[in-house]
Amino acid sequence: MKVLVLTGPESSGKSWLAAELKTQFGGVLVDEYVRWFIEQNPGTPASPTSPKSPVANCDGKTRPGPGSRAC
Repeated sequence: MKVLVLTGPESSGKSWLAAELKTQFGGVLVDEYVRWFIEQNPGTPASPTSPKSPVANCDGKTRPGPGSRAC
């Protein structure tokens, strides 16, 4: 079995590209899981509402590292 993993920042077209690749070549499309998990488990270390979370920006999405900012 061949596996293709698409990575990149949010809103960069990964889901669209995955759907296009599936249409063209077939195969199985596995949806994103992490975002759903965080939404279902607020307060987990990866959640924007957690005190252990990386800095969250204005829209509530976490952006760890030097580019992080808080409002």
